[in-house]
Amino acid sequence: MASLKIVKRPICQWIMLKKAHKIIFLLLGHIAMLLGVIGAVLPIVPTTPFLLLAAYFYSKGSPKLHAKLRNLPHFGVHLKSWEDDGVISKKAKLAATLTIVITFSATFYFKKLPLPLIIIMCLSGLGIILFLLTRPSQKKKLTTHQ
Repeated sequence: MASLKIVKRPICQWIMLKKAHKIIFLLLGHIAMLLGVIGAVLPIVPTTPFLLLAAYFYSKGSPKLHAKLRNLPHFGVHLKSWEDDGVISKKAKLAATLTIVITFSATFYFKKLPLPLIIIMCLSGLGIILFLLTRPSQKKKLTTHQ
């Protein structure tokens, strides 16, 4: 029977590894944020998924930038609702669903695509819409029994 060897790393290696993780998460957060900003300008690139991804990466790499993102005037409210309570507002669900339906329909109308790609796009769009519609629209109210 082979024995397990426990490798002890010096504390400085652990600290360096921790810093490397923070730098990687920070870099990924910047990339996601850039793509989100591009998505705000170009209608074909989605904004929200990239900003959610940026929030995740910033939460791991830079609590300061994560807090800034949570305090953005328009997006921060939705991000806080999602992170704190897993809630997506009805307005956001409607906007996302309409965006998916309109952009996919326009793509199918203006571009001749192979059938397998159409099937993949339809299944992806339906999956996203189902995910959105199955999330709560408001925070659960705590009830106390008296």
